[in-house]
Amino acid sequence: MSGTTRGLVCAGLLGAIVSLGAPAFAQQAQSPASQLTPLKLMFHFIPTGSFVNFVVSQDHGFFREEGLDVSFMIPGSPADAIKLVATGDADMGLGHSTDVILARSRGVPVVSVGTTHQFGTAGVMAPVEKNIRTPKDLEGKTVGITGIPANRVMLEQMLRMNGVDATKVRIIVIGFGAIPALLEGRIDAEGDAITFSEPITYNLAKGKDPNDRSTHTYMAFYKYGLPRYYTFGVVTSETFLAKNPDLVRRFLRGWKKGLEWSMANPEAATDIFVKRYPNVERRRGLGAWRAVTEIAVSDETRMHGLGWQDAKVWEKQAQFMFENRLITEPVDVRKAFFNDFLPGK
Repeated sequence: MSGTTRGLVCAGLLGAIVSLGAPAFAQQAQSPASQLTPLKLMFHFIPTGSFVNFVVSQDHGFFREEGLDVSFMIPGSPADAIKLVATGDADMGLGHSTDVILARSRGVPVVSVGTTHQFGTAGVMAPVEKNIRTPKDLEGKTVGITGIPANRVMLEQMLRMNGVDATKVRIIVIGFGAIPALLEGRIDAEGDAITFSEPITYNLAKGKDPNDRSTHTYMAFYKYGLPRYYTFGVVTSETFLAKNPDLVRRFLRGWKKGLEWSMANPEAATDIFVKRYPNVERRRGLGAWRAVTEIAVSDETRMHGLGWQDAKVWEKQAQFMFENRLITEPVDVRKAFFNDFLPGK
């Protein structure tokens, strides 16, 4: 993942997912192009293998079956997805629960109507030879971070909550050059690694399988006391949702079909993705998508279905952000997300 891309990203059981055979798609009737309703979806960073399911929904006609002509928009900056959704220049977009909370704290009326990732994707990564197994092992080590303020807060809070003497941890800003810095030994660990990015890049650089976990340790923040948060959420504006509730339901039905199929058929789904975005190496794309499938399922989704969002997760994240001055005013999260539009609700 490039530096720009990495900056925009700010880790499973598949349960009873039904594998849909490819021949069935060709047999399903789809609406003529003239009868489709256009819908603009803004990605929140340059496409990587973590976007596989969206491309599958489009390629296999899941959106068309819902009468939708979905087009993808690529952002020019980190704030574009939320900003363009809020202004109506994009109908829907992708973003994290943290993005929605931050926006609403600033009076921007955007909401999340479903989420792909059930767990936050950031954490601490270290080569296995560094013998860093727990946060306490970071004492006496040099940890590189991108410099994103929220990520530094999470790292510092993880140290504090796990009894680490932070004065013994050297934290330096290295921007988006974590992997070269790790390989060259300039840092002992990366303090804000993304589960479907840096570990995969590191493994490929070492000539290993993208998802090989024997090469490194990875400590996800949410496993060490920090609150869970949602990533790759489907975001829209209050105005668009109020005017187009059925359209949002139809989009989410098509989205869920693509997610289910991609989780059940990761190899074929990745092939579809890299055909659309050939700049993404297949091994890297497949590695990223396999990492995504591990965080798309939670206890809540096993009970309610893919995409479900839990109020307690939102409440704890909003409280964390307020207590750590990432937002200046409390946010009523009951107005920040909805499960009502998910399939079957």
